[in-house]
Amino acid sequence: MLFLAAIARLALPREPQSSDLSVQSRLGHVGLTVVALVYVLVTLWRQ
Repeated sequence: MLFLAAIARLALPREPQSSDLSVQSRLGHVGLTVVALVYVLVTLWRQ
């Protein structure tokens, strides 16, 4: 979980004047990354 939190912090640089669409887009990319990592870990764990 700490690893995923670190990825989220690196993927979301702090910009004081970012638009809502930009933030939502970045959160979407972070969400897809997390889902992909969980899928790969579960797939490897089941083997």
